[in-house]
Amino acid sequence: MMSGMTLLQANPRPWLGACSVAESIGDSMGRTLLAIVAVDVVGAGAGLVGVLNSAGMVAFLLLGVPLGLWVDRVGRPAGFMTVGTLVRAALALSALLAWWAGVLHSAVGVVLLVGVALGVGVADVAFTTGQGVLIPALVPQVDVRRLYGLVQTWTRTGSVIGTLCLPLALAVVAPPAVWLLVGMAYLASVLIQRGIKVPESAAETRSDGLRPSLWHRMRSGTGHLLREPTLRRITAANMLVNAAVMCANTLVPVIALTVLDLEPSVYALVGIGGALAGIAGAALSHRLGECLGLRAARLLAALAMAVGAALVMCCGVVVDWLPGNAAVWLTINSALAGFFTSLAVVLGADLVPALTPSRKLGVVLGAQRTLVLGSMPVAALLTGALSGLVGTANTTWLWLLLLVASVLPILRLNR
Repeated sequence: MMSGMTLLQANPRPWLGACSVAESIGDSMGRTLLAIVAVDVVGAGAGLVGVLNSAGMVAFLLLGVPLGLWVDRVGRPAGFMTVGTLVRAALALSALLAWWAGVLHSAVGVVLLVGVALGVGVADVAFTTGQGVLIPALVPQVDVRRLYGLVQTWTRTGSVIGTLCLPLALAVVAPPAVWLLVGMAYLASVLIQRGIKVPESAAETRSDGLRPSLWHRMRSGTGHLLREPTLRRITAANMLVNAAVMCANTLVPVIALTVLDLEPSVYALVGIGGALAGIAGAALSHRLGECLGLRAARLLAALAMAVGAALVMCCGVVVDWLPGNAAVWLTINSALAGFFTSLAVVLGADLVPALTPSRKLGVVLGAQRTLVLGSMPVAALLTGALSGLVGTANTTWLWLLLLVASVLPILRLNR
C-alpha cells in the first residue's frame, strides 16, 4: 500500500497545480503593485509606468532562446523553476526593505523599481522555460495538452485570486507593505515545488557528443521552429493573436474611460468578467480540442474574438448600432476574449514537445516564446502611434484586422 504522500509524489499534477496558483497570485499582485508604488510613492508618470510594464517583455525577447538552450544543456528544468521563484521572492522582500528604509521616496527609488522589474522579468523567463520543458516530461505525450490546460486553468485561477486580494490588502496597509504578501506567495510556491517528483530523464544533464557551439544550437533550434510547417503556422497565428490582445489592452481602457465615459469601478467589473471567463476557457480547452480538432477550435477562437472586437466598435465607438449600455457590450467582449484567449494558449501548446527532439526542446520553446511575445511590444507601439495619427476609434480597425489575419495560418494547419 502506498502512503498518501507517496501517492501525491507519484501524481505530480496536484503539486504543479498548487505551484501554478501560488506563482500566479504573486505575479498578478506583484506586477500591479509595482505600478501602484511607482505612481503613489515615487510619483512616477506614464513614462516610467510604461518602462516598468515593458521590462519583463524585454527579458523574454533577449533571454528566451539562451535560457532555453541552457535548460537543454544542463537539464533539471525544475531547478530553473525554483531559482526563478526564489529570485522573485528575494526581489519582493528587497523592495519591502527599501520602503522601510525610506529609499523609495528618492531618485534611488526609481532605479530600484526598474531593477526589480528587470529582475522579475529575467526570473520569469527562467521559471516559464523550466516549466515548459518539465511538463512534457511529467506525463505521456497524449496527456501533454490536458496538463497544459490544467496549468493554464490554475494560473488563471491564481490571477483572479490575486486580483481580488490586492484591493483588500491595500485597504489595510500601505502599498509597499503588500510586497510581504507577494514574497510569501513565491516562498509558498518554492515549498510546493519540492513535492514535484521529476523523472530521471528530465533531471539528467544532456549531452550531444561534440557539444556544438552556443550560436549553432540557437540557430538550429530557431531553424527547426521556422522549418517545421505546423510549428511555423501555429507560431504565426499566436503572434497575430497576441498582437491583437496587446492592441486591445492599449485601446479598450481609453475607449471605456474616455470615448464611452464609463466609471472606473464599472470598467473594473468588466475586467473581472474576462478573468472568470478565462478560467472557464482554460478548463474546457482540452475537451473542445478533442471534440472539434485543433484547426476548427482555433478558427472558432479567432472568429469569436473578432466578433468581440466588432461589438466594441459598434457600441458607440466607430458606429452606434447596438442598443443598451455600452458596458454590457464591453463585458461580452471581455468574456469572449478571456475565454478564447485561454483556449488559444492551450490548443497547440503540445505541438512543440510532439514535433521537436527532446535535446532541442528548451531552445525551440524559447524561440517560439520570443517570437510570440515579441509581437506584443511591437503591436503596442504601432497601436499608440496609429492612435495619435487617426484617433482611438479608427485604430480599432487594426485590432479587428489582426484577429482576422490570425485565421490565415490556422486554415493551413493539417490537424
